Amino acid sequence: FSKAVHRSERGLPNSPTKKKEIIQHLALKHGIIPNSVEQTTLDSVVQTTPNSVAQTTSNSAAQTTPNSVVKIKSNPVVQAKSNSISDLTKNNVIQFYELNEISNVAPGKKDVMVIQSYDGSKVKVQKRHLVMTVREVYEQFKISYPNEKIGSTSFSLLRPKHILPICDIPQNVCLCKYHANVDLLLSSLNPILNTPRTTSLFREALVCNSEDEECMSSKCNNCGNLKNFDKLFECDDETRKKDLTYFQWKTNDSKILKMEQFGTVQKAIN
Repeated sequence: FSKAVHRSERGLPNSPTKKKEIIQHLALKHGIIPNSVEQTTLDSVVQTTPNSVAQTTSNSAAQTTPNSVVKIKSNPVVQAKSNSISDLTKNNVIQFYELNEISNVAPGKKDVMVIQSYDGSKVKVQKRHLVMTVREVYEQFKISYPNEKIGSTSFSLLRPKHILPICDIPQNVCLCKYHANVDLLLSSLNPILNTPRTTSLFREALVCNSEDEECMSSKCNNCGNLKNFDKLFECDDETRKKDLTYFQWKTNDSKILKMEQFGTVQKAIN
């Protein structure tokens, strides 16, 4: 759902007025906003009495056919949702996206983007690239801010425009091939073993302490060599024999390519 929302947003014009008109037109077309003169605006409620409202409604209804579209200049009254996101939460999300461990600054002089600030002025900012998927960023945010109530979709929509997703990183920008391969493998193992989709949660589930050097170097007597893997994810002999298709980054003729791999769960784990 979040991908579809992002694709739709990218297709909208930069002008706030044109963007608003297009969204209102689509809302009317698909029945989200009622195509009726009975829809009351905030301005009309403030400026008219109950009698004048009733008279205006009856007069305009007589002049309007069922298929006609009523143009409303002011915005319709929309009841605020009880679960709306606070400004403090929004600021925390935006600042979290801009952390150096979450996104890297693009190095090129031409890697700039013109964005519109809150006061309407246009400013140039340097592009940044996420070093992980948006889902991973969300999981990290929930760890850092456990009391913040925000869903993954809302979190994704709050990503600043100058902070680009990991899939938009240019080929001349380096990534860790091993980290990316673990992400690709987990996405294929998840439907079978119900493993975490993010490398950070996967790591925390397997080791005793992610800050202990012995645990992270697989020298721990309790968690080394994936000792907890079978128990945590219920990986028995029958499951290990299942076929698995996944992608991995491979070096081929001095080029790094994303190649499809075929094998079993056992082969992928090894």
